[in-house]
Amino acid sequence: TISYAANGATVENNNNCVTVTGGEVEITCAGDYDFSGSYSGADAQIRVYSPKSDSGVYLNLRGLTLTNTADAPIYAQMSSKTFVVAKSGTTNTLSDGSTRTKSYTYVNSNNETKVDTTSACIYAKDDLTIKGEGTLIVKGNYNNGIHTSNDLRFRGTTTINVTAANNGLKGKGIVDIENGTITIAATNGDGIKSDEGEDEGSVVDNKGIVNIKGGNITITKAGDDGIQAYNYIIVQDSVSEPNIKVTSTGKGIVSDNRVYINAGKIDISSGDDGVHSNQNVYFNGGYTTIAAPKNDGVH
Repeated sequence: TISYAANGATVENNNNCVTVTGGEVEITCAGDYDFSGSYSGADAQIRVYSPKSDSGVYLNLRGLTLTNTADAPIYAQMSSKTFVVAKSGTTNTLSDGSTRTKSYTYVNSNNETKVDTTSACIYAKDDLTIKGEGTLIVKGNYNNGIHTSNDLRFRGTTTINVTAANNGLKGKGIVDIENGTITIAATNGDGIKSDEGEDEGSVVDNKGIVNIKGGNITITKAGDDGIQAYNYIIVQDSVSEPNIKVTSTGKGIVSDNRVYINAGKIDISSGDDGVHSNQNVYFNGGYTTIAAPKNDGVH
């Protein structure tokens, strides 16, 4: 159990896997970790560095306000999986600094020495899942709101509010949304993005995907595209009926390869094309409304 106060963090019932230095908390083993309280400072960070051979690390937020004035408040440097859990009945707020000057040198699971800089408010190098029944507010003042270099998943009925200077949600491998109420304002970037394969110019199997299976998603502002994926985007009702509203300066829903709209209620208002693909667009179900006064509704 980790509690934050004006002078930093304190630990109770330490499992010998938690190191605290002021407001900096380093976790080096799998397990459940409960966080509460409020703290602001350049050292306000929960950092996960757990062997990938371990099971997952659960960061249970039980009424936490963490403001890092210089970096990311949550940084999952290495783990098999990291879970950020907004516990029922709690509101949790995470904010990062608007600039970055710090870099981290660490050894990854392949025994390679890496140098890294956090580029989001919640920043992970491995699989990341956001879940719970509480409320999570994410303020990405530097770049992205929530970012992982692998797969990003949303489970549970969490209420999530993300504001970001660039992209709201970015899972380089996959963004997979099953449920929850998610509101996103992305000032300069995409609301939701998955771009594995884009740099190489070729599709990577099971990567570069946005898969929406349910939930209520409102992208109130996207400085670029609303929902963007390199491989494909699929909207389906395998968990519940998705309700999606997109307001974007660029395209509403766009993929370099394929778009599948199989279910749900989708409302798009875009400055560029409403639904766009460089290959195929499939409408197999649902109700889609598009307002694209400057370009094509579907292209």
